[in-house]
Amino acid sequence: LFNEGGSVISGPEVRPFRQGRLDGFDLLLDGTSHRDRVRFGLLDNTEKNTWLAIGAGDRAIIFRAHLGYNTICGGEDKVVYPAEWIDVVPADSVILPHPEIEGMKLRDSFDLAWLEDERRHEWKAYGYEYDEKRSRWKKNASVLPRDILRQYVYADRPTRPIADAGRKVFGWERFRVSAEPGKDLSLVMRTDAWYPNRLRVSVDGSAAGAWAIARSETAWVEPAFKIPGRLIARARPEIEIRREDPQDGGDYAPFHYWIFQ
Repeated sequence: LFNEGGSVISGPEVRPFRQGRLDGFDLLLDGTSHRDRVRFGLLDNTEKNTWLAIGAGDRAIIFRAHLGYNTICGGEDKVVYPAEWIDVVPADSVILPHPEIEGMKLRDSFDLAWLEDERRHEWKAYGYEYDEKRSRWKKNASVLPRDILRQYVYADRPTRPIADAGRKVFGWERFRVSAEPGKDLSLVMRTDAWYPNRLRVSVDGSAAGAWAIARSETAWVEPAFKIPGRLIARARPEIEIRREDPQDGGDYAPFHYWIFQ
Protein backbone atom coordinates (compact mmCIF):
# COMPACT_ATOMS: atom_id res chain seq x y z
CA LEU A 1 0.00 0.00 0.00
CA PHE A 2 1.11 3.52 -0.53
CA ASN A 3 1.89 5.40 2.66
CA GLU A 4 4.33 7.99 3.93
CA GLY A 5 7.12 5.42 3.76
CA GLY A 6 6.12 4.05 0.34
CA SER A 7 8.83 2.39 -1.69
CA VAL A 8 7.54 3.23 -5.17
CA ILE A 9 6.18 6.75 -4.94
CA SER A 10 8.08 9.93 -4.26
CA GLY A 11 6.57 12.70 -2.22
CA PRO A 12 7.26 15.23 0.49
CA GLU A 13 8.19 12.52 3.02
CA VAL A 14 10.34 10.15 0.95
CA ARG A 15 13.02 10.20 -1.69
CA PRO A 16 12.52 8.03 -4.75
CA PHE A 17 14.90 5.14 -5.29
CA ARG A 18 13.40 4.45 -8.72
CA GLN A 19 13.38 6.98 -11.53
CA GLY A 20 10.92 7.28 -14.36
CA ARG A 21 7.58 8.85 -15.18
CA LEU A 22 6.08 7.25 -12.08
CA ASP A 23 7.89 9.83 -9.96
CA GLY A 24 4.99 12.15 -10.74
CA PHE A 25 2.61 9.85 -8.89
CA ASP A 26 3.09 11.92 -5.75
CA LEU A 27 0.99 14.60 -7.45
CA LEU A 28 -1.98 12.26 -7.20
CA LEU A 29 -1.45 11.91 -3.45
CA ASP A 30 -0.36 15.45 -2.69
CA GLY A 31 -2.43 16.94 0.10
CA THR A 32 -4.13 13.68 1.03
CA SER A 33 -4.17 12.34 4.57
CA HIS A 34 -2.57 9.08 5.66
CA ARG A 35 -6.04 7.54 5.90
CA ASP A 36 -6.76 8.53 2.30
CA ARG A 37 -3.44 7.24 1.08
CA VAL A 38 -4.03 3.70 2.23
CA ARG A 39 -7.05 3.56 -0.06
CA PHE A 40 -4.69 2.91 -2.95
CA GLY A 41 -3.48 -0.54 -3.92
CA LEU A 42 0.05 -1.59 -4.71
CA LEU A 43 1.40 -1.34 -8.19
CA ASP A 44 1.45 -4.66 -9.97
CA ASN A 45 3.74 -5.60 -12.83
CA THR A 46 2.12 -6.57 -16.09
CA GLU A 47 4.92 -9.10 -16.66
CA LYS A 48 5.12 -12.55 -15.10
CA ASN A 49 6.93 -11.47 -11.93
CA THR A 50 3.94 -9.72 -10.37
CA TRP A 51 4.61 -8.38 -6.89
CA LEU A 52 1.12 -8.10 -5.51
CA ALA A 53 -2.05 -7.49 -7.48
CA ILE A 54 -4.71 -6.15 -5.15
CA GLY A 55 -6.84 -5.07 -8.06
CA ALA A 56 -7.74 -7.46 -10.86
CA GLY A 57 -10.07 -8.20 -13.73
CA ASP A 58 -12.73 -5.57 -14.31
CA ARG A 59 -11.70 -3.39 -11.37
CA ALA A 60 -11.44 0.33 -12.10
CA ILE A 61 -7.94 1.62 -12.73
CA ILE A 62 -6.90 4.65 -10.67
CA PHE A 63 -3.61 5.34 -12.38
CA ARG A 64 -1.45 3.90 -15.16
CA ALA A 65 2.17 4.74 -15.92
CA HIS A 66 4.93 3.65 -18.25
CA LEU A 67 8.44 3.63 -16.79
CA GLY A 68 10.73 5.36 -19.24
CA TYR A 69 13.84 4.41 -17.30
CA ASN A 70 13.41 0.97 -15.74
CA THR A 71 16.15 -1.10 -14.12
CA ILE A 72 14.67 -3.33 -11.40
CA CYS A 73 10.91 -3.09 -11.71
CA GLY A 74 10.11 -6.00 -14.01
CA GLY A 75 7.53 -4.82 -16.50
CA GLU A 76 7.64 -1.24 -17.71
CA ASP A 77 3.89 -0.60 -17.41
CA LYS A 78 2.47 -0.13 -13.91
CA VAL A 79 -1.18 -0.05 -12.92
CA VAL A 80 -2.83 1.09 -9.68
CA TYR A 81 -6.19 -0.31 -8.57
CA PRO A 82 -8.35 0.76 -5.62
CA ALA A 83 -7.87 -1.47 -2.59
CA GLU A 84 -10.71 -3.52 -1.14
CA TRP A 85 -10.84 -4.48 2.52
CA ILE A 86 -12.71 -7.74 3.06
CA ASP A 87 -12.96 -9.23 6.55
CA VAL A 88 -9.81 -7.44 7.67
CA VAL A 89 -8.23 -8.54 10.96
CA PRO A 90 -5.49 -6.34 12.48
CA ALA A 91 -2.16 -8.12 12.12
CA ASP A 92 -1.03 -6.91 15.54
CA SER A 93 -3.85 -8.75 17.34
CA VAL A 94 -4.09 -12.30 18.63
CA ILE A 95 -5.85 -14.28 15.90
CA LEU A 96 -6.42 -17.78 17.28
CA PRO A 97 -8.81 -18.66 20.13
CA HIS A 98 -7.11 -18.85 23.54
CA PRO A 99 -9.31 -20.26 26.31
CA GLU A 100 -6.46 -19.75 28.77
CA ILE A 101 -6.75 -15.95 28.53
CA GLU A 102 -10.53 -15.74 28.97
CA GLY A 103 -11.33 -13.08 31.54
CA MET A 104 -7.86 -11.58 31.25
CA LYS A 105 -6.99 -8.16 29.87
CA LEU A 106 -4.20 -7.25 27.51
CA ARG A 107 -1.53 -5.74 29.73
CA ASP A 108 1.28 -5.27 27.23
CA SER A 109 2.47 -6.33 23.78
CA PHE A 110 5.43 -5.82 21.56
CA ASP A 111 6.37 -6.37 17.98
CA LEU A 112 9.71 -8.04 17.31
CA ALA A 113 11.90 -6.38 14.66
CA TRP A 114 10.15 -3.08 15.41
CA LEU A 115 13.13 -1.23 16.88
CA GLU A 116 11.12 1.19 19.01
CA ASP A 117 9.21 -1.67 20.61
CA GLU A 118 12.40 -3.63 21.20
CA ARG A 119 14.00 -0.65 22.93
CA ARG A 120 10.89 -0.04 25.01
CA HIS A 121 11.00 -3.62 26.27
CA GLU A 122 14.81 -3.73 26.59
CA TRP A 123 14.84 -6.77 24.32
CA LYS A 124 18.10 -8.60 23.53
CA ALA A 125 18.86 -11.99 22.01
CA TYR A 126 21.99 -14.05 22.60
CA GLY A 127 23.65 -17.00 20.94
CA TYR A 128 26.88 -18.76 20.11
CA GLU A 129 28.50 -18.09 16.76
CA TYR A 130 29.95 -21.01 14.84
CA ASP A 131 33.69 -20.86 14.11
CA GLU A 132 34.00 -22.17 10.55
CA LYS A 133 37.80 -22.35 10.68
CA ARG A 134 37.87 -24.49 13.81
CA SER A 135 34.60 -26.32 13.06
CA ARG A 136 33.20 -25.65 16.51
CA TRP A 137 30.98 -23.27 18.42
CA LYS A 138 32.62 -20.28 20.03
CA LYS A 139 32.89 -20.51 23.81
CA ASN A 140 31.43 -17.11 24.62
CA ALA A 141 27.91 -16.05 23.78
CA SER A 142 27.27 -12.73 22.08
CA VAL A 143 24.30 -10.54 21.20
CA LEU A 144 22.87 -11.93 17.96
CA PRO A 145 19.87 -9.94 16.67
CA ARG A 146 18.95 -11.76 13.45
CA ASP A 147 15.85 -10.55 11.62
CA ILE A 148 13.45 -12.71 9.62
CA LEU A 149 10.43 -12.02 7.39
CA ARG A 150 7.64 -14.53 6.79
CA GLN A 151 4.30 -14.51 5.03
CA TYR A 152 2.08 -17.32 6.28
CA VAL A 153 -1.58 -18.01 6.80
CA TYR A 154 -3.31 -19.27 9.90
CA ALA A 155 -4.57 -22.83 9.52
CA ASP A 156 -8.20 -21.76 9.99
CA ARG A 157 -8.06 -18.98 7.37
CA PRO A 158 -5.96 -20.21 4.43
CA THR A 159 -6.92 -17.37 2.08
CA ARG A 160 -5.73 -14.52 4.31
CA PRO A 161 -1.92 -14.47 4.58
CA ILE A 162 -0.22 -12.24 7.13
CA ALA A 163 3.29 -10.93 6.54
CA ASP A 164 5.29 -10.19 9.67
CA ALA A 165 8.89 -9.52 10.65
CA GLY A 166 10.49 -11.15 13.66
CA ARG A 167 13.77 -12.23 15.20
CA LYS A 168 15.65 -15.52 15.20
CA VAL A 169 16.76 -16.55 18.69
CA PHE A 170 19.61 -19.06 18.65
CA GLY A 171 20.30 -19.18 22.37
CA TRP A 172 18.09 -17.07 24.61
CA GLU A 173 16.32 -13.74 24.77
CA ARG A 174 15.54 -11.32 27.56
CA PHE A 175 12.97 -8.56 27.72
CA ARG A 176 10.86 -6.59 30.16
CA VAL A 177 7.09 -6.33 30.16
CA SER A 178 4.50 -4.25 31.96
CA ALA A 179 2.64 -6.36 34.51
CA GLU A 180 0.61 -6.17 37.71
CA PRO A 181 2.53 -7.76 40.57
CA GLY A 182 0.99 -10.85 42.15
CA LYS A 183 -1.31 -11.76 39.24
CA ASP A 184 -0.96 -14.76 36.92
CA LEU A 185 0.38 -13.80 33.51
CA SER A 186 -0.15 -15.47 30.14
CA LEU A 187 2.48 -14.89 27.48
CA VAL A 188 1.30 -15.48 23.89
CA MET A 189 3.84 -15.68 21.07
CA ARG A 190 3.26 -15.50 17.33
CA THR A 191 5.83 -17.74 15.67
CA ASP A 192 6.43 -19.69 12.49
CA ALA A 193 7.65 -22.66 14.60
CA TRP A 194 10.17 -23.59 11.92
CA TYR A 195 11.81 -26.02 14.37
CA PRO A 196 10.28 -27.88 17.31
CA ASN A 197 11.64 -26.35 20.50
CA ARG A 198 11.73 -26.90 24.21
CA LEU A 199 12.30 -23.62 26.01
CA ARG A 200 13.04 -22.74 29.61
CA VAL A 201 11.25 -19.66 30.94
CA SER A 202 12.39 -17.65 33.96
CA VAL A 203 11.21 -14.41 35.53
CA ASP A 204 13.72 -12.18 37.31
CA GLY A 205 16.01 -15.19 37.63
CA SER A 206 13.36 -17.57 39.04
CA ALA A 207 12.39 -20.62 36.98
CA ALA A 208 8.84 -20.56 35.63
CA GLY A 209 8.91 -23.90 33.78
CA ALA A 210 9.41 -25.52 30.38
CA TRP A 211 7.62 -24.36 27.23
CA ALA A 212 7.32 -26.97 24.45
CA ILE A 213 6.53 -25.68 20.96
CA ALA A 214 5.77 -28.17 18.20
CA ARG A 215 6.89 -27.63 14.62
CA SER A 216 4.34 -25.95 12.36
CA GLU A 217 3.77 -26.76 8.71
CA THR A 218 4.06 -23.31 7.09
CA ALA A 219 1.32 -21.71 9.18
CA TRP A 220 1.37 -19.15 11.97
CA VAL A 221 0.86 -20.54 15.46
CA GLU A 222 0.33 -18.79 18.79
CA PRO A 223 1.64 -20.90 21.68
CA ALA A 224 0.91 -19.57 25.16
CA PHE A 225 2.78 -19.93 28.46
CA LYS A 226 1.39 -19.28 31.92
CA ILE A 227 3.56 -17.58 34.55
CA PRO A 228 2.27 -17.85 38.14
CA GLY A 229 1.57 -14.59 39.92
CA ARG A 230 4.00 -15.40 42.75
CA LEU A 231 6.85 -14.79 40.27
CA ILE A 232 5.53 -11.38 39.21
CA ALA A 233 7.03 -9.29 42.00
CA ARG A 234 7.35 -5.92 40.26
CA ALA A 235 5.73 -3.81 37.57
CA ARG A 236 8.43 -4.46 34.94
CA PRO A 237 9.75 -7.99 35.44
CA GLU A 238 12.49 -9.35 33.20
CA ILE A 239 11.52 -12.49 31.30
CA GLU A 240 14.14 -14.83 29.91
CA ILE A 241 13.34 -17.54 27.36
CA ARG A 242 16.17 -19.99 26.73
CA ARG A 243 16.55 -22.89 24.31
CA GLU A 244 17.60 -26.11 26.03
CA ASP A 245 20.43 -26.62 23.54
CA PRO A 246 21.68 -23.27 22.23
CA GLN A 247 24.42 -24.93 20.15
CA ASP A 248 22.46 -27.40 18.04
CA GLY A 249 22.20 -25.10 15.02
CA GLY A 250 18.48 -24.50 15.45
CA ASP A 251 16.50 -21.49 16.58
CA TYR A 252 13.03 -20.22 17.35
CA ALA A 253 11.56 -17.06 15.97
CA PRO A 254 9.18 -14.81 17.92
CA PHE A 255 7.33 -12.29 15.77
CA HIS A 256 4.98 -10.78 18.34
CA TYR A 257 4.34 -11.14 22.08
CA TRP A 258 1.10 -10.40 23.94
CA ILE A 259 0.97 -10.23 27.72
CA PHE A 260 -2.38 -10.92 29.40
CA GLN A 261 -3.35 -10.75 33.08
